[in-house]
Amino acid sequence: MAFKENKLSKNKTRHLKPELNDFKLPMIVTKDSDYIKSLKKKLNEYQNQILDTIGMDKPLYDETKSNISDILKAINHYYNGNIPLAQQHILNILKKYKNDRYIISILDDSPAIRGITRFISLHDATPENNNIKENEYSFFKARVGNGIYTKDDYLHIPFNKREIISTQRFSLPGVPCMYFGTTSYVCWLELGKPADNEFNVCSYQIPKETRILNLSLPQMLINGMSNIEGAHHTVRSFIGIFPLIIATSYHVKDPNRIFKSEYIISQLIMQCLDTLQIEGVAYISKRVKNDYTNGFCCTNLAIPMKNSKQNYSNFAKYIPYTNPINLGEYKKLLESDKNKDNETKRNKVSFCSSIKATVDYMNKQRPYDGLEFCKFDDFLINEEHKPIEKFNSTNKN
Repeated sequence: MAFKENKLSKNKTRHLKPELNDFKLPMIVTKDSDYIKSLKKKLNEYQNQILDTIGMDKPLYDETKSNISDILKAINHYYNGNIPLAQQHILNILKKYKNDRYIISILDDSPAIRGITRFISLHDATPENNNIKENEYSFFKARVGNGIYTKDDYLHIPFNKREIISTQRFSLPGVPCMYFGTTSYVCWLELGKPADNEFNVCSYQIPKETRILNLSLPQMLINGMSNIEGAHHTVRSFIGIFPLIIATSYHVKDPNRIFKSEYIISQLIMQCLDTLQIEGVAYISKRVKNDYTNGFCCTNLAIPMKNSKQNYSNFAKYIPYTNPINLGEYKKLLESDKNKDNETKRNKVSFCSSIKATVDYMNKQRPYDGLEFCKFDDFLINEEHKPIEKFNSTNKN
């Protein structure tokens, strides 16, 4: 390997041709202790593969190698109880990309939502690409249950109830975080595929200026980008940060764990957001079988809530969203309308409906606009969106 490293160009090149293989995400392991073993192996494989990339240069190789080292050191320091030092290693990585618009940008421009359409002129632009670039994006949030839910139930856990906030992949114990999905389908996956009559969803209009860290980059996108004129900077960025995406893209089968090693890097990232003036993280759901074939429809957004003198953050208080709708009740309405030859009207279609995206559903790759989830999305985005007009007295100081 040392011989190959010495053969690398010392100057940055513009003709990278990555051919990444074996990094389809998420990675799946059986038990918690398998995570670090598998991660070390995968990061080593990645380092070896990029060394053989056509056009690889020493600056990019060294940057990526350093990122891999920081990830492994962060986990080791975390296991040893040195959380501040672990966090510093992740901050070392993220700082390299703080001015990189492909990695950190406002939500309305984010490649996590729009691919590269806002940054690179595509000579063979299709109607779908134009829709990806221009159409209004959609986000959804769901709950499981057969009770009667109100809009208040779809805010974050209030600050005066921090004691009930548990750890999640991209959130910390005691810190409220709102999770959203680009479709009702990904919300359904995240909640364990609940029955229709227990699946309740709201549509949200998340502010376009929300600053987002993009961790939704599959290997096939990196490979394909090398064929697009003017995308060399994007390819460099994606190659460098991909080890961080690998580290945060594990699914451990063991459900009976209190501590989850695969959450370490994700949570350290969340602790770095404020320093870098980032408000949330976009990532592809770890419930999918293949990150590349489900990306647009299965992207999640995690936004930690800023502390407030009141019990809810300003983000939660002012975000426009709909009343919750139950999927089972929606299907009954749809059936009723069909029987009356008066199918529910849709003035707008959801983002993933407009871009002809696909998802893995019932063991096949299927057009998302052919699923009832897509029609449900379309129905939801046509409902009235508005912030909660007032909080009840128990939610006020």
